[in-house]
Amino acid sequence: MTTGRRTFHKIAVAGLLLGPTHVLSSPSEPRLLSCRSNGKGQHFATLFLGDGRILLDVELPARGHGIAVNRAPTQAVVFARRPGDFMIVIDLLALRTQATVTAAVGRQFYGHGVFSLDGDRLYATENAFASGRGMIGVYDCGNGFRMYCPKTV
Repeated sequence: MTTGRRTFHKIAVAGLLLGPTHVLSSPSEPRLLSCRSNGKGQHFATLFLGDGRILLDVELPARGHGIAVNRAPTQAVVFARRPGDFMIVIDLLALRTQATVTAAVGRQFYGHGVFSLDGDRLYATENAFASGRGMIGVYDCGNGFRMYCPKTV
């Protein structure tokens, strides 16, 4: 895919204005996924084209932060700004929210995560707030993003 100077500048400016932005492959033009807020105090995960047209706007319960993109990419997870209690799973093909996951009791998400190479698990940075211990939550992508072996902290 060849990117022209104007498209490159649009992508670069979007990244500066919106914060962490992921460029997703598309046969015709780049798609970008980012978290944003508006002047009314609302927060969104927004999927848009390189020319700025919005494909999907998912309202978030609070500010979003990091984004993890699964293989192909067909799926993305938007994490709450740390410390936060939600992660939102987005189906990038169907252009819809697939799931909302709440942090386990006693834990909070810390804004970042990554999918395993095979796309079957999601690893999320977390904190057991009462003890101050950093943790990695492991989630089963094929089972509604349920946590593997959740423990009380």
